[in-house]
Amino acid sequence: MTTSSHHLSVRSRVANAAGGAARFASRALGRGSGGMIGGEVALRISPRFLAELAAPFSSVIVTGTNGKSTTTRMVRAALESAGPVASNINGDNMTSGVITALMRGKDASRAALEVDEMHVPTVAADVKPDVFVYLNLSRDQLDRVGEIGSVEKRLREGSSAHPDAVVVANCDDPLIVSAAADNPRVVWVAAGAGWGGDSAAYPRGGRVVRNGEDWHLIPAFADEELPALKSRPQPHWWLTDVDLAPRRPASNFARTGRSERPPQPVASRSSESRQRGAGSRCCGRNGYRPRGGRAGRQSCYRGRGPLFGSRREWSERPFDAREKSRGLAGSDDHD
Repeated sequence: MTTSSHHLSVRSRVANAAGGAARFASRALGRGSGGMIGGEVALRISPRFLAELAAPFSSVIVTGTNGKSTTTRMVRAALESAGPVASNINGDNMTSGVITALMRGKDASRAALEVDEMHVPTVAADVKPDVFVYLNLSRDQLDRVGEIGSVEKRLREGSSAHPDAVVVANCDDPLIVSAAADNPRVVWVAAGAGWGGDSAAYPRGGRVVRNGEDWHLIPAFADEELPALKSRPQPHWWLTDVDLAPRRPASNFARTGRSERPPQPVASRSSESRQRGAGSRCCGRNGYRPRGGRAGRQSCYRGRGPLFGSRREWSERPFDAREKSRGLAGSDDHD
């Protein structure tokens, strides 16, 4: 089976051609890889384009907070043993990125798709996947997705709407267990408990209590009714003798026998000026910029914009007479 355009409506064929042209133009003009724009253009022309395009594919949807791209690449490598595979391995994991990945897979009949957590129900409704892979959930991009409970509900919606699909779910994460529990075809996997601070409260009721690799639920208040699945499911597949915990680099003392503070990032005056444009001035020490001072002290802030991020840290430090000779003391030249 191939993804030739014979199964597409006339409108979707036009969308396919326009999306391909947009993707080519984006790459030719150096504006990007075209991983999103092609799908965006095609979807604007034909709202049903993804459903028609995905119809010939047997698809796997991979989602979760961490490890989506790596897992998608591994799934793709496994599926390639049976033939070509369409996949968005560059991380274009929203609806338009999924469309572009399927547009590229002209000779493929299988697809390994990385999907953003909040887009799982929408993408799954059109793709109709054979398999979901649910990795883990933790707080991330709160400005876009909100609290972790809303993400769990989106994953639950995605799998519940497709009871015939297999859900490969991480039983070490209570949030993933809650998202997959309603599906009748769950394959529980375990790789060792990692970060669990975001799953202290179970979305379906109760409080999570951990005991080594296992966990179970207890009532959060008197007479609270617990869900039917109230403890960590027994995994069908698991890893043993593998430590997946992050490792810290060896200390300087271990390497040299001397204990030294790690070097701190320092913005020189020239680099600060280049980042902030002509006319900007800094104190020339640790990237601090003058804010005006008095009585031999100088109130400064560290502008953490292009160099340091977005946050500004306020502090005071002793007045430096050498800076006065450069005409920087008491300056009000700031952002």
